Amino acid sequence: MSWQTYVDSYLVGVELPTTGGHLESAAICGLDGGIWAQSPTFPAATAEQLAEIATELQNEHPSFQAKGLFLGTRKFLVVRYDFEEKVVSAKDSPGHGTGEGGLCIKQSNTALVIGVYSEKAHAPPCNTVVEGVAKYLIDSGY
Repeated sequence: MSWQTYVDSYLVGVELPTTGGHLESAAICGLDGGIWAQSPTFPAATAEQLAEIATELQNEHPSFQAKGLFLGTRKFLVVRYDFEEKVVSAKDSPGHGTGEGGLCIKQSNTALVIGVYSEKAHAPPCNTVVEGVAKYLIDSGY
């Protein structure tokens, strides 16, 4: 199965539990920031931004907790970070995002799984989808 299939079928293609709807966009990228697959509307994140997120996930108190994190020009404010689980939840920063949406990022052994949601969705079901795909990758050795 290709990485694009994971993005299309198991991230943006899946109906969100309890609320319906779908993720706005998603990507799977390597810890070096290289994008393995992404949906067409995924923010224009640079390899440097993605690699920095992967690096910061190794810190118990990452800098993005204070300054936020960027995917392209879209800024997100961190609302939850779990160092042990390597998972981040964030919401759009006023003036830098597209509204009241947000994102979830979970690190597997070799990749970041990123899901972005719009204001029509809610964080918990989005987190469930992203974390589920990342757990599958971890269980599969990725």
